Amino acid sequence: MAAADLQAAAAVDHPFVEQGLKPLRELVESYAYSPTLSSGRQRFLEMIGNLERRAEELKTPLLILLVGGTGAGKSTLLNALAGGEIAATSAVRPCTSELTAYLHADDAGSLERFELGHAHTAHHERTELLQKIIVDAPDFDSVATANLELLRRTLPQADLILCLATAEKYLNRSLLDLLAEFRSGKRFLFVLNRADRGTPASVRDDWAVELGRAGFTSPEILWISAKKAFETRQVVGARASVSEAGGDFSRLETIITHELTRRRIRAIKQHNLDEGFRDLLESLAACMGPELENGLESWSQAAELEWRAFRDEVQRRFSLDLETDHALRYKLEFRLAGRYTSLFGFFLLLGNSLRALLSPLRPRPWSQESMEFSIGHKELSLAYDEAGFRARLDLLLRKTAELGRERGLNKEACLLQLDEPLAVDTFQTLKGTVDERLSKELLQLVESRGDRTLRFWNLVYNGFPLSVLVVALGRWVYKVLLTDQDVKNGYFTAVSIVVVGCLLVARFFAEQRDRKTVHRFLSGVRDLVRAAVDSALGDVLRVQLNERLATARAGLARLLDLKARRHELLSEVVSEDITALGLSASMENTPA
Repeated sequence: MAAADLQAAAAVDHPFVEQGLKPLRELVESYAYSPTLSSGRQRFLEMIGNLERRAEELKTPLLILLVGGTGAGKSTLLNALAGGEIAATSAVRPCTSELTAYLHADDAGSLERFELGHAHTAHHERTELLQKIIVDAPDFDSVATANLELLRRTLPQADLILCLATAEKYLNRSLLDLLAEFRSGKRFLFVLNRADRGTPASVRDDWAVELGRAGFTSPEILWISAKKAFETRQVVGARASVSEAGGDFSRLETIITHELTRRRIRAIKQHNLDEGFRDLLESLAACMGPELENGLESWSQAAELEWRAFRDEVQRRFSLDLETDHALRYKLEFRLAGRYTSLFGFFLLLGNSLRALLSPLRPRPWSQESMEFSIGHKELSLAYDEAGFRARLDLLLRKTAELGRERGLNKEACLLQLDEPLAVDTFQTLKGTVDERLSKELLQLVESRGDRTLRFWNLVYNGFPLSVLVVALGRWVYKVLLTDQDVKNGYFTAVSIVVVGCLLVARFFAEQRDRKTVHRFLSGVRDLVRAAVDSALGDVLRVQLNERLATARAGLARLLDLKARRHELLSEVVSEDITALGLSASMENTPA
């Protein structure tokens, strides 16, 4: 091997094992917001593990795996390449039930790095096959479950897959499906066997078309007769040329023995590793693409709307009695009427007392205690008790998780958590805050007698009837004492009617004003409940929601960063024209 080849091979390094694969593994193991990633997590971890092994195996021999169906001639081809009977052959039944590895004696220690199970080995001393292990695999269409399991365990480790087919079975759908399943990070060489049977040239063209549809770009197909090549090799020797027998067999052997130099082996491994890393990132990007980002944003908005609906419902339920209890409104209005003094206040007292006596269905709130009881926690708890509050809170959390699922997120990852003590304390704090604030503000409301506004309205409501009384009394004094005129009873009746009329008008406006005051008070109760719920639970849930969103978006950003830095993380690939060897990739591997 040339010194330049060895120097070039040793110069290549892969820092992305620590800087690329390790953070990618951590991302796959911990990311919980994509249902597709969660369901395929084991598969992605296996892909990462395979890439880690490939990075460690850059200096190991090239693993060439012979894959084909029953009677395709894999064992015959291996015998032809070896120049002797090292693998059992059969044209009528699958006889390859174990792996057969053909390798140089100096590469025997490297075989342990591959998970080939109990492979049958055949050693040689051929320098041109140094650093190359040719493995005959079980038939892909084998009915034996153990054979299929062994093949599937071996395929991910292969660097170069030499796929054999015949004119009778080249369009087998199972073959294309198998190649498509394991094509990431692999190189392929396609071979049509039994060229000596006069197979039409159209078969090769037809297979090339089908392979192109399966994703293999510009596949070169060699046409050989493994049986004829093996028979010729037995006559002329293992190292002799067989250019006259077996069609493209000489080309195939030249690729494997001479064109696959150590430098090119390293390049193939490097290209396969790059391609596998790219495919892995693309697969993850399909699970964590723009749809996931849009889903997170939509979930955030929907969760906020659901929280507002919960808060508004709690507000309505806690203030339900206050909003619909007409008796309570009457009590408030009655106590507010007690703030008025003088003639108008006495008139309201008599009128309210008479109305209460004549209305047996209405309560008679003559004491402060009865009014406090009407807004106390006992009455409020009838509308919304602790069990109802907890049940609605649990429904909110489940609904939030369901909203995430509807937007393509993992439901379990969207389930917010609240400790039971926090929910209980929130309810008790909410009730205590409302009860205490209600009692305090209501007492201040009904006992406020000295504010300027109330003094003004006391003056207005008492001014008109008192003015009428003063004028009437002055006129009566004037007539009786100064003019000595008889005062008729009708005069006092008229004055009384005017005074009562003034008081009734004043009462109407006073009641309207007090009703507005009661309405403002009850509206304040709603605002109080809203603020109490927000301060007790809103911050906790929003913090959790923002943390989930930040974690989910950080994972997306990390994946985008790895994709953007893929070529920076991967060391420079050995510059070698792999396609000149006739080795097809599963897809174009164009640098970004």
